[in-house]
Amino acid sequence: MQFGPFPEEHCFCIDRSSLYQRIQKEVKMADFLLLKERRDFAPVVWVVEAKSSNPHTEANLSGLNNYISEIGEKLENAVNLWLALGLGRHGLAKNELPAPLRDPDLSAIGFRLVLVIRDCENADLPQLQDALLQRLRRTIRLWAMGANVVVVMNEKMARKHGLIRLS
Repeated sequence: MQFGPFPEEHCFCIDRSSLYQRIQKEVKMADFLLLKERRDFAPVVWVVEAKSSNPHTEANLSGLNNYISEIGEKLENAVNLWLALGLGRHGLAKNELPAPLRDPDLSAIGFRLVLVIRDCENADLPQLQDALLQRLRRTIRLWAMGANVVVVMNEKMARKHGLIRLS
């Protein structure tokens, strides 16, 4: 999947960050952060993890639990890293963040924790979304992220939301 194009100042590719290069052995991480500004509303930071396939939800409950656990960990870690960078906990690494992501009004900003799965049938999405929502419930409550924060979508839906290039 080819994500973007996004305004450079609104996207932070975590795996390209020098800080993440230093800590990656201990920390699983989502793919990128995307700041979406909306007219008449507070901006929203989309924390995006992309996968090429789904864990075949009906067939393998153990596989599904591991898959959801890993995705949840990556999304939580990306939120924590972004906030730690923004708070200056990693010194000059804060400057790796694009300016709009560096000093947002944290009391007003919205969140979307997004899983994009390339090869996923529409019928599988609700079960995956429910499982991921359950996995992230504590983080959602701690940060008062709101009810519609977790989004699981396939490639077609990601195109519709402007995450993936039209080819």
